[in-house]
Amino acid sequence: MKGMSNPSTLSGNLIQRFLGTLRFPQLFVVAALLFAIDMVVPDAIPFLEELMLAVLTVLLSQWKKPRGAEAAPSDNDAAHAGAPKPPPKNVTPPDERPEPS
Repeated sequence: MKGMSNPSTLSGNLIQRFLGTLRFPQLFVVAALLFAIDMVVPDAIPFLEELMLAVLTVLLSQWKKPRGAEAAPSDNDAAHAGAPKPPPKNVTPPDERPEPS
């Protein structure tokens, strides 16, 4: 069975790929977890909160990143770990700059 991959790994990859396309993946996960918890906890007005959280979760799942938009690399990105940082830009107007000593 070398050709078959682990089903949990396969589903994990699909979930990570889906979450990678969302603009706010953490917010989607929080809304989905709240929806799952709210389905179990009994409430006074049946299915009102469940309906609102379901709509919110679906809306968040449709809020994708704009096409062509790349995520800005973070300071701790592995690809940029050894790269030197650029010098800070001097945005002071020329007439207000101190004289070099």
